[in-house]
Amino acid sequence: MRLLLTLLTLLQLGLPFPGPGSPHSSATVTLVQQKSDGVVSGTLNITPPSNVTSGDFLIVICGYWSGNGVSTFNVTDTLANTWTNRGVTGLNTSNFSSEAVIFTAVASSTGTDTNVTCTQAFDGHIDATFMEYSGATALDSGATDCNNNNSATTGVTHSVTSTATDTLVTFTFVAATSSSTLTTPTNYTLRVTGTGTSGDTFKAFDRSAVAAGAQSVSNVGSGTTPLHSCLIGIHP
Repeated sequence: MRLLLTLLTLLQLGLPFPGPGSPHSSATVTLVQQKSDGVVSGTLNITPPSNVTSGDFLIVICGYWSGNGVSTFNVTDTLANTWTNRGVTGLNTSNFSSEAVIFTAVASSTGTDTNVTCTQAFDGHIDATFMEYSGATALDSGATDCNNNNSATTGVTHSVTSTATDTLVTFTFVAATSSSTLTTPTNYTLRVTGTGTSGDTFKAFDRSAVAAGAQSVSNVGSGTTPLHSCLIGIHP
C-alpha cells in the first residue's frame, strides 16, 4: 500500500518513477584555471598557476602569425599528457600568414605542469592560452568546428549539432599590428583576454549546460585584419 501511494504521489507531481533507466545527475563542468602568454619567436612555454588535477579536461589554444608562411604546431607538457590537435585555421594573406590551432588532453596525473609547450615549425609570433576544466572528460565531436575569415568585422560563425549536454568553449584570435576589439558572443562568458606580441589579440569564452542539438555562435571583431576561431563542446 505504501509503494502504491508513493507511485501515485510521483504521478501527480509529474516526477519520474524510481528504478532502472531513471536519469542521473551529471557533473558540473567548471573552469578551474587559465594562463595566457606570448613570445615574439621560437617556443612558448606556459606554466599553469596551480597544480593540474588528474582527470580534468585540458585545452591549449595557439595563435600564430609570421611572414614565413602557415606553420604546424605541437603541444607537450611535463606531465606527459597526450595532446590531440582538434582543429587548425590556417590563412595566407598578401603580406603575412596567420592561423590558430586548438589542442586538448585529459590530465593523466595530478601535479605541477611546469611547461605546457607550444612548438611551431616556423619562426613567428605566438600567443597562447591554457585552460583546465573539472567535471569534463569527453569531447563532443559533433560540436567541433574551426574556421577563419580575412575580415574580423565579418568574422566566423560556427554552426554545429551537439550530441550531448555540453559546455561550449570558443575562442577568437586576431593577428595584427594593432589590437582589434573582439566581441563576446551572445550567452557566452568571457574567460580569457590576451594581448600578446605586436598587438596580437585573443579571447576565449564558454557557455555551460547547453542542451544537445543545433548550435550557432558568431565570433567577430573590429577592422579588416584576419580573424581565426574554433568551437568545441566538452562534457562529463
